[in-house]
Amino acid sequence: MKKLNFLKSTLCLLMALVCNVAWAQPTASPAPKDGQWAEGTTWYQVQTKSGFYLRGDNLDANGNVQLPSTSTLDNAALWCVVGDAANGYTFYNKAVGAAKAMCMNNSTTRAQFIAPGTDGYTATFDFVASQKTDASNTYWCVRKHTGSDNTFYWNPQGTPKQLTYWNDARATNDNGSAFLFTEVHLNALTVT
Repeated sequence: MKKLNFLKSTLCLLMALVCNVAWAQPTASPAPKDGQWAEGTTWYQVQTKSGFYLRGDNLDANGNVQLPSTSTLDNAALWCVVGDAANGYTFYNKAVGAAKAMCMNNSTTRAQFIAPGTDGYTATFDFVASQKTDASNTYWCVRKHTGSDNTFYWNPQGTPKQLTYWNDARATNDNGSAFLFTEVHLNALTVT
């Protein structure tokens, strides 16, 4: 009987560890300092489950972030996440540089690259588990820091697709609000 209980306990622990690893959100990097990326910065390519990519160089005439349906793996495709759950996370693009983060304009609810802390813009966000996660990929929803369960989720809208807020509880079960963060190892790539 003791062997059976030990085996059950071991299997439960193993399952918990596997689930915890599969559900781990993107790793936060140290904050940039003096306009430079911190040593050990983790870079990600970011794509929605609906097939749109987050890039730092795809902007409209007003500087609003647009999401193309194709992407090359270059500096404009690379993102780092800075912050923590208590204070929110800030998103930086490698091509845009460390002085500006992707922020949401509080009046137009569109994403733009602005210096964090600029009045009228939100620079901090939270991760929320997406219901679109499958056996192969863990997807995350991103919403305004301290938003409620049904407000201020990132979502591509319009034609061409622009990153904006979607205030709907269905966001956690929507392909457009499900973001996949794929880690990119720069030492294995030549990026421009």
